[in-house]
Amino acid sequence: MTVRSWPSRRRAWTSYLQKRFDLVLLAAVVLFGLAVRLYDLGNLPDTLLADEADNAQAAIRILRGVPPINGFFGLDWTQQPAYSVYLLAGFLKVFGVSIMAIRLPSAVLGALSLIPFYLLLRRQFSTATSLLATFLLATNVWYLNFSRSGWNCGHTCFYLVMAMLFLMLALDRVADPRGGRRRPWIFFGLTGFFCALGLYSYPNGRAITLGIIVFGPFALRFYRPQWKTLFKGYLLVGAVTVLLFLPQAVYIARNFELFNGRLHTVTLTNKPDYKASPSAALWAQVKRNVRGPWDGSVNNTWQYTPGGEPQLDRPTGWLTLAGLLMSLALPALRRRPETWLWWCMLIAAWVPTQLLTVGTPNGARGVIYVPALLYFAAAGLESVLSLADRAWGRRLSVAVAAPLLLFFGLANVGHYWSWQTNPRTRQSRWIYVTASEFPEWKAWVTDVADWKGGVTNLGQWVDSHPGTDPSVAVPQGPAPAPTPRP
Repeated sequence: MTVRSWPSRRRAWTSYLQKRFDLVLLAAVVLFGLAVRLYDLGNLPDTLLADEADNAQAAIRILRGVPPINGFFGLDWTQQPAYSVYLLAGFLKVFGVSIMAIRLPSAVLGALSLIPFYLLLRRQFSTATSLLATFLLATNVWYLNFSRSGWNCGHTCFYLVMAMLFLMLALDRVADPRGGRRRPWIFFGLTGFFCALGLYSYPNGRAITLGIIVFGPFALRFYRPQWKTLFKGYLLVGAVTVLLFLPQAVYIARNFELFNGRLHTVTLTNKPDYKASPSAALWAQVKRNVRGPWDGSVNNTWQYTPGGEPQLDRPTGWLTLAGLLMSLALPALRRRPETWLWWCMLIAAWVPTQLLTVGTPNGARGVIYVPALLYFAAAGLESVLSLADRAWGRRLSVAVAAPLLLFFGLANVGHYWSWQTNPRTRQSRWIYVTASEFPEWKAWVTDVADWKGGVTNLGQWVDSHPGTDPSVAVPQGPAPAPTPRP
């Protein structure tokens, strides 16, 4: 029996405490992220957006025994897979029909996303960098907005980081010299599971499967000696994804024009400008959308991100830009497969949702790549801290950076509140249901469902229940601007 020396036992105990302390800090960040999502969720935003209301109506119809045609594998009111409204129906069944319950799935998934995001960062970066970047994601105004929405476009962020995490865990086992002792198949299978959930969710979730496919050649480069196992693993990912999505795919194939109708209206290639000059139209899209995270002049969708402001706050934007450059310049980042997986996910999400659709930058379609942007912010922060190490030392540089980034994160939360209480923001959300009108709207859609009436939308309810026109409710003249970000 081997007896370890006192210094050895002390180091082991110190390492154990350090790991547990890291988990405590992560739990604090996640709980804070959940708290800022749950606080006053039923009253802020103080109106139920049309997309939120129509999602909720579809869920209420399921609870009242009027599900979509073909049930769980049918299409919702947007002609997309009905999975998300069934998920919402489950929450409404448990918590009752209220504005808070309508927004609860997004709040829960938005907070849960922080855990796999942190675990992915810790594969490359220090504890301090990973925690601070996770905190910046938790408080990012763009991400926070869709985490407090009854719309399902933000759910895909959770599916994305989960698919990425399980893929990297599978690849760890592919490269394990112990071979068969740690089989990767369950992790490849779970990767396929979350790819399938992305396909069942908001259309931007298709980027998850696309990103995994695009990463394939990079994975082969990093794991060439184990190419046979890698090939089998990718086949398993594809098989699980196809098998789980097959019932939905069969119904889509039979109703493809209906399924593709909404997408057809926003696709760039269908527009006259593109048909007249494809290269000019694409170049205009690139110039405008590359600027979105850093240049507020191209952002005017007040209901998605504060109008006239960059999609990322200034400190996060600078760190993200630094991280994008450093990921290509520093060997320590270039030689890691995770770096290229994040690049693949960013490009796979950005190109289809922004470059190839009109009315962009569009925060709703693009929210899926916010975690990728924050990954590069983490890479930038790690590079800055590494440079500062030489002058100040690691602890001092972290001691300076941590309070600053915590301040900026908290300021973002305050900025979110200021933005959502701005009359201009409320006007941009029209049409909507106010909190005072919600009981009447709920009774109306419930009655329609009980009488087996057809699917309606919020516009029809507004027409039959005229309320306050937002153009009258908002004072004339320039609207007050939100409190500037730090």
